[in-house]
Amino acid sequence: MTDSYVLAVDAGTTSMKAAVVKNGAEVLAQASVSYPLNIDGDAIDIDPMHWWNGLLACCRELGGAKKQVQAISFSVSTPGAMAFDENGVPLTPAVLFMDGRGREQAQRIRDVIGEERLLRETSNLPVSGGCTASTILWWKDHQPGVFTRAAFFGHTNTFLVHKLTGAWGMDPSTASLTALYNTTRNDGRWNEPICGELGVQSDRLPPIIDSWRPVGALLGEPARETGLPEGVPVLMGGNDAMCAALTGGVTREGAVMNVCGTCEILCVGLSRSIPGSEYNVRCHVIPNLWSTLYVLNTGGKALEWFHQNFRRDLTRDAFFQNCLPRVIHDYFDSGASWTLPEYEVFLAGDRYSTEPRRAAFTGLRLETTADAMLLAMIRGNNRYMARHLGVMRERVKLSPRVHLTGGGLPPALIRCKKEWMGDFDYVLRENSSMLGAAQLAHYAVTGEAVWDE
Repeated sequence: MTDSYVLAVDAGTTSMKAAVVKNGAEVLAQASVSYPLNIDGDAIDIDPMHWWNGLLACCRELGGAKKQVQAISFSVSTPGAMAFDENGVPLTPAVLFMDGRGREQAQRIRDVIGEERLLRETSNLPVSGGCTASTILWWKDHQPGVFTRAAFFGHTNTFLVHKLTGAWGMDPSTASLTALYNTTRNDGRWNEPICGELGVQSDRLPPIIDSWRPVGALLGEPARETGLPEGVPVLMGGNDAMCAALTGGVTREGAVMNVCGTCEILCVGLSRSIPGSEYNVRCHVIPNLWSTLYVLNTGGKALEWFHQNFRRDLTRDAFFQNCLPRVIHDYFDSGASWTLPEYEVFLAGDRYSTEPRRAAFTGLRLETTADAMLLAMIRGNNRYMARHLGVMRERVKLSPRVHLTGGGLPPALIRCKKEWMGDFDYVLRENSSMLGAAQLAHYAVTGEAVWDE
């Protein structure tokens, strides 16, 4: 293997990580920084300069290792939709996937284009926040000055790449959910007819550039600001979930990954796009592959919510390391009869509905305990994820193995998955969206695809 030294940047929703990585796998130096979100009712966005300043702060912490960097690649929270002027200056905050302002616009797109056609051509149905077309139409309706002035509409990596190179771009994995891209064909083209019918000129959308291809070279001024070598190639990179899927084993059809973090995500690899109304399909960050993206907005976050509201008497460590496993093992091993309430999972809404869905417990009784409610949440979350596996089992041959990733998942929760999500071989796999970005950059530098190993 030819050695590579790359800078992999993971621009997340609330924090940024950057690392100098050797051969797409060995982290030589790493830094991270957190930043705040703006939350005002349905409006959930972030000042994109937090991303830029976060990148500069991380680079300052990387020391001499950054002098070896041969390429730069990104893994990004998507969309982070922004309107830009002709110089790349953002005219808006970056609108996050949780934003709820665009529900009316999302429904309008469904009505104007038709759900069947949207699924056939773009592989996805628009929702608020997660769909860039909905956000663009919201700007057009509520901030017409921004809409008129915008030279380009883009995403998180559009912003960061332009800051480094002066070039415009968007990769297929982040373009997939815009409702404006030919996700089904993944032909590198915006869907001109849909753009026209929605009044969004396609020349105001960035060029589509594959995740593993350089967009441009690092310019002199950002090289001086970051301390990185001037002229190194900068890749578009891709969506963080797809970068995580790359290192999480989703590199062929039927492979399954379950990300257990703040959100819970299921990804199933596809050799062609197979769209559905209750899940997303993204183009993968590697060639000739797609992946489903089935998201529960409050996976681990639901457990944190429960801790804060029902077991505040315990520290966070005591709750997650002692209380949670005890409750689960008591349920399975005590032989006692438990009556669990039903739990509806939408504490932070539904990623696949234009309606503001809410969570609920039903079937509560006087004898219902906090432990029973906790188990009901865990069961409800896993049953929700099982729905997607059931749907995809009818469409592709699923691997008998599910790769689990995310924050040191305890064995007790894996036991719940086997009971309520499906009888698979659950394997903890070290993965990271940042390393996915590093593997893309390794390929750009060496021509060697480490994901085929």
